[in-house]
Amino acid sequence: MSGDGDAMDTQITQPRRPGLKLSLESTGSGPESDCMITTDGDGGMIKLIGGDAIDLSASFHATDKTLRLNHHGIVIKESGIQEQPAGRRLSALQSQPLTAASSSSSSSTSPSPSSPPHFSFNALDLVDLRPVGKGACGVVRCAFHIPSLSRVALKTISNIYDAEKRKQFIAELAALTALHSPYIVPVLGAAYNEGSVTIALAYANRHSLLDVLKAHGPLHERMLQRIALHTMRGLDAMHHARCIHRDIKPGNILITSNADCMLTDFGVAKALEGTLDLAKTFVGTTVFMAPERVSADGRYSTPSDIWSVGVSLCYLASGKLPYSTEGGYFSIVRSIRDDPPPTLPPRHPTTGESFSAPFREFLSLTLNKDPNHRPTAFQLLQHPFLSHAEDAWRTNPVQHPIMEVTPDDESDLTAILRTLYAQHYAPGVGEYRRSLFDLSRLQRLAQQINIPRLTMKDVQTRFEKIYEQSRKMAQQQTQ
Repeated sequence: MSGDGDAMDTQITQPRRPGLKLSLESTGSGPESDCMITTDGDGGMIKLIGGDAIDLSASFHATDKTLRLNHHGIVIKESGIQEQPAGRRLSALQSQPLTAASSSSSSSTSPSPSSPPHFSFNALDLVDLRPVGKGACGVVRCAFHIPSLSRVALKTISNIYDAEKRKQFIAELAALTALHSPYIVPVLGAAYNEGSVTIALAYANRHSLLDVLKAHGPLHERMLQRIALHTMRGLDAMHHARCIHRDIKPGNILITSNADCMLTDFGVAKALEGTLDLAKTFVGTTVFMAPERVSADGRYSTPSDIWSVGVSLCYLASGKLPYSTEGGYFSIVRSIRDDPPPTLPPRHPTTGESFSAPFREFLSLTLNKDPNHRPTAFQLLQHPFLSHAEDAWRTNPVQHPIMEVTPDDESDLTAILRTLYAQHYAPGVGEYRRSLFDLSRLQRLAQQINIPRLTMKDVQTRFEKIYEQSRKMAQQQTQ
């Protein structure tokens, strides 16, 4: 979106997919101007995933207490939702996307996972693919973003009028928009719809480490080394920004088929304000909490995240929680507070291999019961277990089932190729001629879609099959 004031109005073209209707409002000009979403003058309603339309075109600004999806529109605060007078009508909007950028901390100079391309959202640009799961307070779906030819995760938080959900949502967006690291899942856009807000996030195609553990069992040490490296880089960026995650666990660490990891679910993240470096709010998953989190004093800071990483790595290495949950909450608390720190088993439960001395030492440092003697994320990145992890992975990557093609990959690719056909090559729209432009589009899809071992030739062969079948069916229908 650019231009001066009145020069911003444009017209929406009739969407090729029926039923999509969108209008947006905007105010002012220049990079400081925010935008808003509204229904159109005909009284049509914007519906999110599963309905007749999807909108993710709003830019937004989040602080610790307020989420502003627009400048003169809907403002969500912890105290409630305010609806401001409508601004100027704008029929199309390109938001300034929030994508992963290099961190100002030490992790910024480190090699990064593949990060999403720049996004500009429009209701017609998204195709719903399938449900992924549920987050802390919302449903997550996978969608295809047509302009970037990539998959995104759409998290819908319903009943935003609920004070507790509103508080958690604002905290999550505030944390995500304030942090810039390729190891923290980036926000790509957001939209509001009658009590529900949908945010678009970078899509991790193998979901969480908890999903990987449940599907494939305990992870190999080399895989854990890479997970620890990326997690510590994410925490280094967070802690550098004076922010505590407070809910580090395998379910909140996402992973891709390239074994790139990102921290997510910041609904309980807490920014440290001024000189007050200790948080007292009691949230998170108990079994992964640091001893200081469950103490009578309840005072904790960034070292509590380091402990949670150590417990998570022990769980991922052994397949068993380090504390029994049979006795309930108070039994877990007593174990965390009074028992020795968790340790690795003598050998890997499935391979029978011994864990290395550097790995054991690394874990013992993260699981020091005294938070004052627990190293920082920056210090742990210099530990021998992690200091050469990137080079070791580059020269000798580990093979794991997450790197194989899944049924979801196959179904997504088919749906995406059918979408490209409908958008560009259906009768009356265009023809596929194997031109340089046609092949370039398929080449870009092969690069962006992040499906293991997917080549340009694979994409071309599959698309041409869909093209021929669809054209033949269209001809039969007209006869």
